[in-house]
Amino acid sequence: MANLLTPLLLCYLTAIFFIPALAGNPAAYKSDSDFRDAILSTTNKYRAEHKAPPLKWDQALADASLKHAKKCIFEHSGNPGGENIAAGFPDPSSVVQSWGNERDKFDFANGGFSEETGHFTQLVWKATKAVGCARVDCGRKNGARRMRGRRGVAVAQAKGGKADGWYVVCEYSPAGNVKGGYRENVQKKG
Repeated sequence: MANLLTPLLLCYLTAIFFIPALAGNPAAYKSDSDFRDAILSTTNKYRAEHKAPPLKWDQALADASLKHAKKCIFEHSGNPGGENIAAGFPDPSSVVQSWGNERDKFDFANGGFSEETGHFTQLVWKATKAVGCARVDCGRKNGARRMRGRRGVAVAQAKGGKADGWYVVCEYSPAGNVKGGYRENVQKKG
């Protein structure tokens, strides 16, 4: 009997402690204040690590983000400010972490824009003062498939640029990623 209880106990403990940790905090997508707080706290953590002042929440930017996010199309809006987009992450903090982790690919010695690091550089751009974000649950109606990656579960984008899962759009003001401004605005961690 004791031999049977050990595997059952192990399964039970795994289900209680490990599986919820993998799921992130999807509840943070449901509440406006939890969403805003998660975005701001994670954003400002990365900004502090890169010697940039904290951002303030701007509701007009959040409204512009929502207008674009409601389309569930995974592409930049063309708005004049800076913009980061993501889809399929389990919670808002994971979205910002994915942008922040692009720093591992950024060339601090030479600066400059790259598709692989543009979210990160906008995130920590020193001259940026405000952010406003929105999220829309685009579901899986666009045919995305779940994929497991090195940073957890994400949603692969379907053809045609459709966003699936939770689609997050953040607008920044003033915009970052300004040619010639990288050395001054994107600092090394520390």
